[in-house]
Amino acid sequence: MTESALLGALLDLADGGLAVLDPDRGVVQAANPAAGRLLGRTALVGMGALRLLAGPGRGPRLEACRRALEREAEGSWPLELRRRDGRPLRVELAYRLVELDGSHRLLLSVRQGALLQRLSRELQQNRLLLAEVQRLGRIGSWDYRHRPERLEWSQEMGEIFRLPAERWPTTLAAMRQLVHPLDRDRVEAATLQAQRRGEAWEVHYRITTGVGTAQLLERGESRCDGEGRPLLSHGTVQELGDLESLRRELEHSSHHDDLTGLPNRPACIRRIAQLLRERPQPYLVAVLDIDVDGFQAINESFGMGVGNRLLTTLADRLSLALAPGDLAGRIGSDEFLVVRGGIQSVGEARALAQELQQLLGTVHRLEPQIRVHAPVSVGVSVGPLHSGDPSELVQCANTALTSAKQRGRQQLEVYGSQLSRRILERLEMEQELARAIDRHQLQLHYQPQVNGEGLLMGAEALLRWRNNRGESIPPASFIPLAETSGLIVGIGAWVVQEAFRQLAEWRRRGLRLPQLALNLSPRQFGTEGQLLELIDEASQCHGVEPGAVEFELTESGIQGEVGPVKRQLEALAARGYQLAIDDFGTGYSSLGMLHQLPLHTLKIDRCFVQEMERQGTGRSLVGATVAMAGQLGLSTVAEGVETAEQLALLRQLGCARFQGYLFAPPLPVSQLEELMRRGGEAQRPCALSAAAERC
Repeated sequence: MTESALLGALLDLADGGLAVLDPDRGVVQAANPAAGRLLGRTALVGMGALRLLAGPGRGPRLEACRRALEREAEGSWPLELRRRDGRPLRVELAYRLVELDGSHRLLLSVRQGALLQRLSRELQQNRLLLAEVQRLGRIGSWDYRHRPERLEWSQEMGEIFRLPAERWPTTLAAMRQLVHPLDRDRVEAATLQAQRRGEAWEVHYRITTGVGTAQLLERGESRCDGEGRPLLSHGTVQELGDLESLRRELEHSSHHDDLTGLPNRPACIRRIAQLLRERPQPYLVAVLDIDVDGFQAINESFGMGVGNRLLTTLADRLSLALAPGDLAGRIGSDEFLVVRGGIQSVGEARALAQELQQLLGTVHRLEPQIRVHAPVSVGVSVGPLHSGDPSELVQCANTALTSAKQRGRQQLEVYGSQLSRRILERLEMEQELARAIDRHQLQLHYQPQVNGEGLLMGAEALLRWRNNRGESIPPASFIPLAETSGLIVGIGAWVVQEAFRQLAEWRRRGLRLPQLALNLSPRQFGTEGQLLELIDEASQCHGVEPGAVEFELTESGIQGEVGPVKRQLEALAARGYQLAIDDFGTGYSSLGMLHQLPLHTLKIDRCFVQEMERQGTGRSLVGATVAMAGQLGLSTVAEGVETAEQLALLRQLGCARFQGYLFAPPLPVSQLEELMRRGGEAQRPCALSAAAERC
C-alpha cells in the first residue's frame, strides 16, 4: 500500500474534518466525509483552494497562507470558508507540511469556530490556572519546538531569570546562553545525553542576574522522531533558594511547636543530651516540667481560642525570662519544659522553679474582658544526679510533676527515687480501684446527724473500700485518686444507686431515717444532664421520695464556671431534693454566689469547730457563719463535733444539727439500724454514743 493510499484510509476513519492539499497546484487531493459534511459538499477532491475561501480578497489571503508555509512547516489559520449554499463558515484550519510518495503535501484539519472558541476559552482558563500555580510554587516552565525553532516561556520563567518579556529568548540555544559560562557545557551535555537515551534530565546550574547569582534546578525531557531527532522539548525551572527556604521551614516545623514556636520534645531532648555531653565538672543540668493547673477548665469556660492565647502568653514570658543558653519548649497540651545547664546544686534548680512559678502564676489579661489566673505546678530533675539519659531525665521531671499535682495546685516537687515507688503504688491503687465495683469491694457507712437533744435527724453516707487483700483503704487516700483519675463518676453513680436502694429497704422494713445526705463530686456535674438522669433513674427504680435525700457539694466544687452547676442544682431543688454546701469556709465562695444557688443547708467544716474552744477568731467565725446562714434562710450542720464543750458552744451560737464522734463514728448498716430502732425517743448525746459503742 502506498503512503497516499494509507493516508486515505486513515482519513476515512477520522471523525474530524481532514483533507490533503497539493500546495503547488492549490487543489484538494483527498478529503474525508466529515470535511464534506462540514462544508456541505459531497465532492471536495479536485476543488481549488480559492473556490473554498469566502468573502472578498480571497487571492491575497491565499497568498498569505503560501508565505506562512514558507516560514513554518506547521501551524494554524483562522479562515472563513464558503459552504455549497454560499453561507460563510468560520473555521480554524490547522496544517502540517508532510512528504507523501516523494512529493510535498499539506495535511489540513478543519474545526468549527464555535467549538474552537469554547476550546480556546478552556485552554486560556487552564493556562491562567497553570500560571497561578507556577507563581505560588515559584516554578517556571518552557516549551521548545525544534523544527522550526520556537521557544515559549511561562510568565514565571521571566520572574526567575529576572528578564522583561521583550528580552525573553526565542530559541533553546539563546536560553542556554543565559546559563553561567562555567556551567553551560555541563548543561548541554546532560541535555544531549538524556535525549539520546530517551530519558528525562535533571541538572543544576547558575545564572547571573542584575542582583547577583542564582542557583536553578531544571528538569526536562524531549520527544524525538523515528531517527532520534528531537521534535519537542519541555521543562521546568525552580530557584534553589526557594527549595532551600522550604527545606528550612520543614526542618523548623519538625522540631518546633506550631502554636508557640517553642522547641518540641525531640528538640528539648537533643539539647539536654548536648548539655550533658559538654558539661564541665562539677556542673549539672536542670530539667523543669511545668504544667498549667486547671487548663481544661479554662478551655471549657472560655473556649480554645482563649486557651491558646494563654499558652502563647506563657511561652513568651518563659522565653523572655530565661538566660542565654537556656531552653524553653512545649511538650504537651499545657506542658512546658525548661532546660538550664551550668547549675551547681539541686537547690539552684529548685530556686529556678520557684522563680518561674511566681512569674507564670499571675493574672493574665487575654482579652479586654477576660482575665485568667493560671497557676503552674513544677517537677524538677537534675542530671546526671537523677539520670544521665536525656529521655529518662525528662521522665524523672514528669514523675516529680505528677507527684506535685497530687497535692493540689501551684505545687513543686524535686525528683527522688522514692517518688517512682510512690507513683507506681498510686498506679496500682488506681487499677485496683477501677475494679472495686465489679469485685463488690465498696461499702457505704453512715454517720448520724442529730439535733441539740440528741434526736436522730439523718445520716451522711460515706464511702469505704476494702481491697482484694482485705485491707481497708483510708478515704483520704482513694477519694482524691478517684477524683483526679475520673473514676469518681462511676463510683458516684454506684453510691447514688446503693444509697437509694438502702433507703427503700429501710422503709420496707419500717425503719425510719428522716434524711440521708449524699456527697456529689464536681466531676459529676461535668456533662450536663447525666447527673439528673442518674438520680431520676435511681428514684424511679427504688421508689424513694426526693424529700428524703440531701445532696452535698463541696465549696470548692462551685468554683469557676458556676452556670452549669447552678442549672443542675436548680433542677434538683425543683424535684424536691435538699441541697447543702459541705466544708463551708475552706474555699473561696462569695456570699453573692451562695445567694444565687438554691441551697437549704450550710455545713460548717470541722477545722473551725476544732478551733472554737480556743479564745479568738474560731468562735467568731462560727458565730458569723451561723448568723449569715440564718439571714440566707439556711439551716446549719456542724461537722467534727468531738467534745461536750464544742457541742455547748455550738448550741449557744444557734447551730441546728451536729455530726461527729461525740455522737457516733461512720457506722456500717447493721449498727445504724440499731440506732434507728432506738430513735423513737429523744436521746441525750451521751446515750446515743453509748448505744453506738454497744452495737
